[in-house]
Amino acid sequence: MKNNKAQNVCGIILAGGLSRRMNKKDKSKIKFNDMNLINFVFSRASKQVKNLIINSNNPELIKITKKKIFKDIFKGFLGPLSGVYTGLKWLQKDHRNIEWLMTFPVDSPFFPSDLVINLLNNLKEEMIVTASSDNRKHPVFSLWNVKITEDLESSLKKKKS
Repeated sequence: MKNNKAQNVCGIILAGGLSRRMNKKDKSKIKFNDMNLINFVFSRASKQVKNLIINSNNPELIKITKKKIFKDIFKGFLGPLSGVYTGLKWLQKDHRNIEWLMTFPVDSPFFPSDLVINLLNNLKEEMIVTASSDNRKHPVFSLWNVKITEDLESSLKKKKS
């Protein structure tokens, strides 16, 4: 990470999901360029943020990544927003000086090497900035301001009940 703006960004790889399109096989373990997809994405994403964690409810990923795995705080499957919330709570607890969380999906290894800087450069007043290409939004590649944590928590609680 070479840009000073990115010093205020930590990241999370969203490696959960039900893997419906992959016949329920854990996409994190799929081989890609002679490594597991999770390790490939971690290698690329870690160059763009100050610190990077992995969100998954699969404890076996520790063996593959040799990294701590952060399980969803909310039990049950609530989708990627549950992983985003887990990452935001991690920032509040362990990185209080960090303002932004960047999300990277495990199943999309071809993201720009300057994605975080580009999103930061396009910030205005937004609390969430989403990547887009060819007029299509890619919401799992987003910057999330830590200030939205409580609102996201309320939304997830409503969804769960």
